[in-house]
Amino acid sequence: MKQPVTNGYIVGPGAIWTLIAAGLAQAVPAAAETFNSSYTSAAPKDCRRISSDERICRGMGKLWVLVGPAEGDFREAVSVGRNRAAAAAEPAARMTFGPFNSSGETVEWRAVDGKPFAIIQRWYIADISDEDKDGRPINKQVLVVTRLPPGSVCHVAYIDVKANPDANALARRAADTIARNFDCDEEGPRIVGVSGRGTELAGRKGDDRIHWSGYGNARFNYRIDIPPEYTEVDESGNGDGGISHGLDGRAELSIWGQYLIDGSFTDNAKWRLEQDRKDGWTVTYEKSQPQWAVRSGTKGARIFYERGIPVCNGAAAFFRIEYDKGWEKAFDPIIARLAKSLRSGEC
Repeated sequence: MKQPVTNGYIVGPGAIWTLIAAGLAQAVPAAAETFNSSYTSAAPKDCRRISSDERICRGMGKLWVLVGPAEGDFREAVSVGRNRAAAAAEPAARMTFGPFNSSGETVEWRAVDGKPFAIIQRWYIADISDEDKDGRPINKQVLVVTRLPPGSVCHVAYIDVKANPDANALARRAADTIARNFDCDEEGPRIVGVSGRGTELAGRKGDDRIHWSGYGNARFNYRIDIPPEYTEVDESGNGDGGISHGLDGRAELSIWGQYLIDGSFTDNAKWRLEQDRKDGWTVTYEKSQPQWAVRSGTKGARIFYERGIPVCNGAAAFFRIEYDKGWEKAFDPIIARLAKSLRSGEC
């Protein structure tokens, strides 16, 4: 691999950066800090392939970049850690966008005094409402700023490339002023600069955390986010989960946990697939791995999407959302958020 290319600058005492479009102004600490950028490759040829759709790439210092599927389909997630297991456990490993997407092959590492604290990557998000002459969706480009350890790894800022001629500079400023103090558990990614179609597709016109609620299940130790304008989860009598409905009546969200008594998580996924088929569903997509399983299909005028993950004590957690046909575009970002938010507690 080529030696990283470096682009550095020094910020002296009392300097202030103003992110006008983000509504942010933050003073740099009084002690002078040397910021710089280094670059590594996430191209498949420069990485070690773990599976057909997952690879791990050498990063800066002792850090590695994990690139893989986020939803079991054509949506990616990128995370960072000291090894594959550490990277896969970070929130970033579950962060993606509603439409199909892919990440760029160049990773920019922001560091201060030689210690990396954020990465910047160009992402390509498919816009199905804007097609080329052959009917293929045209990708919209967004720069994604991701914070690094210590602390959790997660997206902190999105910058629309087309809407901002100075997108790269904005991304670096966002990394340098936001990433280190960003709380992945309490904050959502911010739009920096002028919003455009790319950031609109990213689903972040504003921070939607105040509109989503959370549900935690004590019996099976899992959590999931609940979409805005959905009813409070009506828990079942045995405490395994419950049901929430969209207030418009179009969707039903079922959430539950169960013990894997008769086999592995993968065996359970196969059994659930057969049950759907017996119930008259046409399964149009299905994929399972040891750590997740997804499935979707149709029956009459209804569509379903189901995702499951193994959790603690030989159990698994699931959600299943059913909604009316014709509303796929509206539900894509909701499903993406549900999928990345389903997670196990500490075992």
